[in-house]
Amino acid sequence: RQLGDTNSSLIIHTSFGILNYQVRGVGVECQYRLRPLIGIKLPLNATISPEIQIYNPHNFALQISEIYNNCGDFQLELPSQNAAQEGDYKLWEIPSFTSKPIIRVKFTAFKTGNHTTFVGIKVASSSMKEEKVFVVPIEIEVYNETGVFSQTSLLDFGMIGQFDGMRRYVYDLLNSGSTAVNIKNWGIESDND
Repeated sequence: RQLGDTNSSLIIHTSFGILNYQVRGVGVECQYRLRPLIGIKLPLNATISPEIQIYNPHNFALQISEIYNNCGDFQLELPSQNAAQEGDYKLWEIPSFTSKPIIRVKFTAFKTGNHTTFVGIKVASSSMKEEKVFVVPIEIEVYNETGVFSQTSLLDFGMIGQFDGMRRYVYDLLNSGSTAVNIKNWGIESDND
């Protein structure tokens, strides 16, 4: 869920009592550029549908064989531009050195609290020895209060080369209150110039 060192406790409840193990790990950059969708905050009755994209770092095409999630509150949908090609295997093929949106995860905030799911993506290729399974965690916090919310928790510009040019993102804000909110100023907080 995050880059760098992390640690936690693994608690196992048994008939003999509770076993508590300290676990440590290091989060590293995913070469397929998959990122967790965490830190999303929504008001009640809001709907979001973030897209999951995958990058193929290999010199051969990848084939997605299955996409699934573990929670009924989250609905998986084809990306809008691909909806007409549902049965086409090319929809699930990722060409070499390209990024492609593969699934949209739709969620409607019907009750307050933390909502979590894990989206599993099975990827194979004739050049790979075995099928790989990637897991993308999604965490959404639903609040009963009104206010200004964003459907995007992170603006990820990915890797940008010297000759890639400008990239633009639309950053939508949702006002769940009954009165208008004026944006007076905006800025970027960063250690990089």
